[in-house]
Amino acid sequence: RVVEYKPILDQALERATQLAPQSATAFADLAAVLARQGLRLRAQKAMETALRLAPRDARLARLAAELGLGQP
Repeated sequence: RVVEYKPILDQALERATQLAPQSATAFADLAAVLARQGLRLRAQKAMETALRLAPRDARLARLAAELGLGQP
């Protein structure tokens, strides 16, 4: 049943990034969900945005490394 909720979670996180376009956390959360779904390109773009918004945030750098989504 978890599969049924993935589109809803994606939509909610996409909306969060629209409502708070300066929120590195929203983009990082979106990247994590997308990466876990195998949507690597979309995840990479979301993580790049998160890292651009908060380049000194060590938590984001760790998450990017864990997900294999570091800066190109």
